[in-house]
Amino acid sequence: MPSFRLLTTSTTALALTLATLLLAAPGVVYWLFGVDGAETADFIARRAAMLFLGVAAVAYSARHLGPSVGRLAVAAGLGVPMAGLAVLGSIELARGFAGPGILVAVVGETALALGYARIWSADRTASRTAEAGAPVHRPDGADR
Repeated sequence: MPSFRLLTTSTTALALTLATLLLAAPGVVYWLFGVDGAETADFIARRAAMLFLGVAAVAYSARHLGPSVGRLAVAAGLGVPMAGLAVLGSIELARGFAGPGILVAVVGETALALGYARIWSADRTASRTAEAGAPVHRPDGADR
């Protein structure tokens, strides 16, 4: 299982790259996905760039979090949209709107979604074990 730090670092790099492309050169994304660009699409792309900048900020800021409620929230908050993007990309490919280049995004989004789901599941299991009163071994040595 990839570490939380690896997932958040990868997410940061991906989101910063997407934000930059969508802001400065949205035509590259249109070309990769095999869709037509237009003034309206450029408008939406610039707005989406700001959302990806926010994703990068959250992922970068959270990269050192240990198992906690905060990390559960970050894993869900980053994993759910990645899964949604993968599903939407697959649907757009199946209906013929997007070209096969969308699979680059779908594979990456699926990998990140699965990674965050595994982290969320493992942290959730550890959290439930701690709530049940079993000893919790913490990396900082403050076991309880």
